[in-house]
Amino acid sequence: MAVADDDGVEGRLRRFLYGRIGRHLRRREQRESFALYAQGIIGEGERKSVEPIAARATADAVECERMQAKWLHFLRDSP
Repeated sequence: MAVADDDGVEGRLRRFLYGRIGRHLRRREQRESFALYAQGIIGEGERKSVEPIAARATADAVECERMQAKWLHFLRDSP
């Protein structure tokens, strides 16, 4: 994320994503996955859909596909 940390923005964002919102997600993997996706939405990059966010998050094609499937399941199917 291209935000200066001199005012604690990144720390507050991390606490918000992992704490305030993340506390509703039971597993650590869910919280981490959600936080990474949310940072992709608000971070740099022209396209904000699952595929380009996953591509920016990892250079490995297999990991990228796995991440896409996980996020799509989260967005579509999880309660």
